[in-house]
Amino acid sequence: MSGWRETGRDAARDTRRWRMVALVAAGLTGLGIVVMATSAPEAPPVQQVDTIDLIRNNDPLTKFSKLMPVLTHDRCANCHGDVNPFTGDNHEGGMLDPAVAAPLRDPDGDQILGTDFNQPCRASGCHTDPQARFWALAPKKTRFADQSASAICGEIQDNPKFNTATSLRKHVREDELILAGFIGTRGFLNTSPDRPRMSAADFSRLAEEWLKDSVEDKIRCSGWVGTIFQTETVNSIAKGNTATGGFSTEREDTAIATRTVKVFVNGGVKVEISVQAKQTVGETIVSPDCSTTSLNVVDVHPKGAETTVGEAQKAEILFTPGGRYYISIKGPDEINERVERSDVSLCGLMSLPGQPTAVNLPHDGWVIGMDGVLPDPSNRTRLNGMTSGVIRTEHDAWLTGSGGVLAPFQIQGNGSETVPVKVSVTTEWDLRQLR
Repeated sequence: MSGWRETGRDAARDTRRWRMVALVAAGLTGLGIVVMATSAPEAPPVQQVDTIDLIRNNDPLTKFSKLMPVLTHDRCANCHGDVNPFTGDNHEGGMLDPAVAAPLRDPDGDQILGTDFNQPCRASGCHTDPQARFWALAPKKTRFADQSASAICGEIQDNPKFNTATSLRKHVREDELILAGFIGTRGFLNTSPDRPRMSAADFSRLAEEWLKDSVEDKIRCSGWVGTIFQTETVNSIAKGNTATGGFSTEREDTAIATRTVKVFVNGGVKVEISVQAKQTVGETIVSPDCSTTSLNVVDVHPKGAETTVGEAQKAEILFTPGGRYYISIKGPDEINERVERSDVSLCGLMSLPGQPTAVNLPHDGWVIGMDGVLPDPSNRTRLNGMTSGVIRTEHDAWLTGSGGVLAPFQIQGNGSETVPVKVSVTTEWDLRQLR
């Protein structure tokens, strides 16, 4: 297997280069050497490709994921595992008095269906809105909080009360707790309503689109799930010196950086990107009278946050008849911040500290990709692999090719020699198709 990246700017160049890389890789693989291509593979003829669009797929899980903005909204998630007055978890009023709670709970600790929380909660002076309707905590086994689309769909699938399309349609359209959630009444100290950013009618329509895929009235959760992780790292030092006319110059250029891309496929494609990059260039000029030193430091990190989080702009799997597959993920657009500072010391007598300057570095979504060969060409349900290698061309790694993060070359020796910054890249992927 081999990993590949494409910048989007250089697709044509990458396609030509892949032919040569493939020939070299074939020979090295026979010697047991792991090979990592330095650019995107040549695309196979269109008529030979089966393409799966992981974002706009027509499978049940992708359709179910469109319900997630409601299911994971506080109006649903609070009752489905996030807030528990029995234990006090995430409950501003603390734990319900055990003596009051005891008649409301079954041996598993769940609320007994039909028992009324309203009376003790109104008596506490907290949930006092007279319009607040009867409500109840969902059983622990139907947790929505912090769960993925496949996990929630699986919980519903395992629930004998709601695992048919018929029963679920009725539940979505008629259950008073669901309908009350869309109204937004909270009953808590008369605070303003908080409701999902989707109407009950839209939610019902999307639910129906998903339920159309039921077979023999059983709901389905089939679709692609899995993760892709890619890490680029740089740890490079270049030193140089020159001497002329009684002056000598020593220079040290240090580049240390890590960029990690995490891709989560689960009824959609979420991407998390973290970047920490630092380049330090120190220079000392020695003359017969004194020495002058300067230090330039550049730091780069995501603008206003530790990570960039967003939805993939493109995510595809391409299968060819011979069992080879290609995975391509285009991440969200990014805005990083570049902070630069330069300090100078003159002859050890005067220090001139520089003021840091910050600029924004916007970047179009970067494409990462990987390819491999299926053990069994007829079985396309599991794609996994790992590659690692070093990129020595400045355009093929984000850290050196995105512009303004790390200088792609470092000066060493007598100042006339430049060397490319080496970027180590590791890519791991594990995707599977749920049936």
